[in-house]
Amino acid sequence: MLSIAKFNAGGGAAIEAYMQGEISADKREDYYTSEQKGVWRGGLAEEMGLSGEIKTGELSNLLNGFDPVTGEKLSINAGAEHAPGWDCTFSAPKSVSLEWAFADAERRADIEVAQAKSVESALAYIEKNALSNRDRHGPDAGMPAGSLIAGTYQHGASREGDPQLHTHCAVANLVQREDGSYGAADLDTRWKMAAGAVYRAELASEMQKMGYAVERDGSSFRLTAADAKIEAEFSKRAAQIREQALATGKTSHLQLMGIAKDSRKNKEFTPDQLKDSWAKAAADMGYTQIERNADTAQPHEAMPLPKDFMALYDLQWIMR
Repeated sequence: MLSIAKFNAGGGAAIEAYMQGEISADKREDYYTSEQKGVWRGGLAEEMGLSGEIKTGELSNLLNGFDPVTGEKLSINAGAEHAPGWDCTFSAPKSVSLEWAFADAERRADIEVAQAKSVESALAYIEKNALSNRDRHGPDAGMPAGSLIAGTYQHGASREGDPQLHTHCAVANLVQREDGSYGAADLDTRWKMAAGAVYRAELASEMQKMGYAVERDGSSFRLTAADAKIEAEFSKRAAQIREQALATGKTSHLQLMGIAKDSRKNKEFTPDQLKDSWAKAAADMGYTQIERNADTAQPHEAMPLPKDFMALYDLQWIMR
């Protein structure tokens, strides 16, 4: 699943605190030591010489329109009036999240790598298709931006404390012009479904490479051997949103997004609380790790390969 939300203007410091707060030592939402800190992604990040771990203060600088490292002004309205960008959040299917949450260290690391690869592929798709220059005049006006810069943060729990592997991508409202200067960007959210499909198809493919059998689950996929009852038990957040939607009659996508935002709880779970609650629930439900075999795991109504999926979406795009 991919969700996209626009950041509020001038909120760089608050956004960075939110991204880092969920994985900080004192208010960690995830109890696994393998949880990664922020990582730079995107072609523009490479062009700016940024790679690897995001240092404290760098994301805030960028989202406020300044150079992440030097603090040099990049946007003409850098500061409180600068629109920071977008939060593109990629969430793994529940069966994958549960397998990750209860896996041994080696298997968990493999799933995290698969998540990172899938997110990177989807960001590359957004970079190629959905990002353009917001300039209204001159040779660059409305042209594809070429490359983006994003700070990515992997987290592991929903606001209800359920295992939920997801990655926040803070895509900056910044593109580089032909002359080397910087301008604002447009992110066309009509490409959201296609970018989400790239992510899901890539993740399904990566899980198959690890020996998991996968099967289609609507527009997404699930691990074939996963127990549906246990998946439902660990999906309280989604169930609450559905219940409220039915009760209020608010069932459109925008209305559901509003319900999700308004009903959020603060993530106030300590590492020990998460560990104990997840372990107890898993034991009560009889969860066992899924057997995998790289030689024999075959897809059953599996997700198409990314290139096949995009052929379908590109055709639909042309027909609109």
